[in-house]
Amino acid sequence: MANDAKPAQQRIDQFFSGPGGRADNWRDLVEAAKVWSRGGNRAAYDAALSALAVTEEFHGYPGLRLMAALKEAAAAGDAATSHMLATRIAQALQTKSFRQHAGDWSTQDDGNGDVPDLLPPTLGQSAARRPYFETLIVTGVPANNWPGLLAEWRKLRRPVDAFIYEPVVVGNLEDAFCAAMLNPNIAAVVINEGFGLRSRHDAPVLRAMTGAMGLNDESDASALRLAHVLKRIRPELDLYLMSNRDVEELAGNPEADVVRRVFYSVEDILELHLSILEGVQDRFDTPFFDNLKRYAQRPIGTFHALPIARGKSVFKSDWIRDMGGILRAEPVPCREQRDHRRPRQHAGADRQHQEGAGEGRARARRRSRLLRDQRHLDIQQDGRAGAAGSRRHRNRGPQLPQIAPLRHGAGRRAAALRRGIPDDGILDVRRGAVADDQAGAAEREGRWPGSTGSR
Repeated sequence: MANDAKPAQQRIDQFFSGPGGRADNWRDLVEAAKVWSRGGNRAAYDAALSALAVTEEFHGYPGLRLMAALKEAAAAGDAATSHMLATRIAQALQTKSFRQHAGDWSTQDDGNGDVPDLLPPTLGQSAARRPYFETLIVTGVPANNWPGLLAEWRKLRRPVDAFIYEPVVVGNLEDAFCAAMLNPNIAAVVINEGFGLRSRHDAPVLRAMTGAMGLNDESDASALRLAHVLKRIRPELDLYLMSNRDVEELAGNPEADVVRRVFYSVEDILELHLSILEGVQDRFDTPFFDNLKRYAQRPIGTFHALPIARGKSVFKSDWIRDMGGILRAEPVPCREQRDHRRPRQHAGADRQHQEGAGEGRARARRRSRLLRDQRHLDIQQDGRAGAAGSRRHRNRGPQLPQIAPLRHGAGRRAAALRRGIPDDGILDVRRGAVADDQAGAAEREGRWPGSTGSR
């Protein structure tokens, strides 16, 4: 059914909406498909689909195949199929199940019973999963050859690969810029020569930006220029350059330092595939956590961590969910710890404990005073060592010339110390210790008069 009013052209340079705007657009499409399947107006669904298809070119999922299926169902007037496909894709995007379930990429509802893995790794038996990312491919190949190019890239996947990625193909510099800005799943970029500059979509803000950077003509759209632009907006991306001319000169160019590796165009594509996985692996490696897992698996004790925090940032992550399996453990209850350390006591233990505590406090007071007097004597001895010795100790490291060498047994050490202490200082220490003993005995007799009984 033809529309009377032509919808406004969707812009691709609305960068601040990002993933939130994409989720809103898919919810609007599902709602419009529901209304259409119940006999409502189809125009709202066509407008929502045409606006959504513009920016979906920059994402690996749903991809060209599922988007073509949505358009074919709409063109055939099949409201039920359109509603089913839109609902499945929106749910897969919301739960991120497309990263692990191959059924989400099919145009048919297989009904195999796959459910998204939403629980933390410690709850239930979760299968091993490989992290998913997307690779942006900038090429000058015509758009009608892109499905075959994507199929060739998917053939490179191997069961032994630590990661799985989906290629995203664009054909010009402006689309590559928008894809890097709008798609956070992109982790690597492969730049081929021969691509164009302008996008076929409306992008007034982007045109002003590229004009300010000096990108006005098609001849300005070089592979190395695009690499510098992408590195400025996404410094974490791994950039790979494919060139068929002057590879040695390009690799030796100082401006090519933003590129991780330069390939000759006729090289085996498997080498490029392995290099992409290696680059992501370098960022994925966690030497400290790997050693922690090996340590926790040793049968020498029990490892407890995260006893209070729920760890949502770990369990909902697309990359480090496996950390939750080792960090999440049940803590030992406090009552159980207390019972382990303190055995059950008999009925008369409290009074004995109080008496022992009183004696311990008295001893502690005597020791503190004795140590305080000893410290006073040490300070006096250090002051008599001379200004030169103490200054040398402060300026040049741990040198203690004011104390004689301590050797030949405990007796000689004590004699050496006594020779440096005056007799009146030793007598003061002894008088203080005797006075403390007498005061402690009087205090015990006055506080517990019945402590010497038969009990």
